[in-house]
Amino acid sequence: MDKINFAQQDSFPFTIKSADFMQNTMQLLSKMIALGGDNYVLSGCEEDNANNVTDGYVVIAGELIPFKGGLKTDKIVIIEDRETVSAFEVNYTDAYVTRHATFSARRLKLVRLPKNNKQSGTLATCKGYQR
Repeated sequence: MDKINFAQQDSFPFTIKSADFMQNTMQLLSKMIALGGDNYVLSGCEEDNANNVTDGYVVIAGELIPFKGGLKTDKIVIIEDRETVSAFEVNYTDAYVTRHATFSARRLKLVRLPKNNKQSGTLATCKGYQR
């Protein structure tokens, strides 16, 4: 995998090229989520006896999204927050866009995948798999 060595010196020159490099690397990693399907719970999102669900990470329509837990319902929604950044007397509208899923009004079916250590039997049936 590609990497940036920020710790090489105290004053690493963070530039648009650095940010683009990081974003491209993250996009490559995000392609791995397709292995589980379109909509599923990746981690967390554990339910307790009081019908509450913990925070976690979910994949919705192929996108990895943090999940903010709460009282369980059968519907969820994706919330998008946008932040304007001011620098050098210029406002950069919607510079930071963050998204999270939570319980609300949109119906999506998420499935819980088995942990990776339980997948080895499935992998062994794949043609060409070697351990």
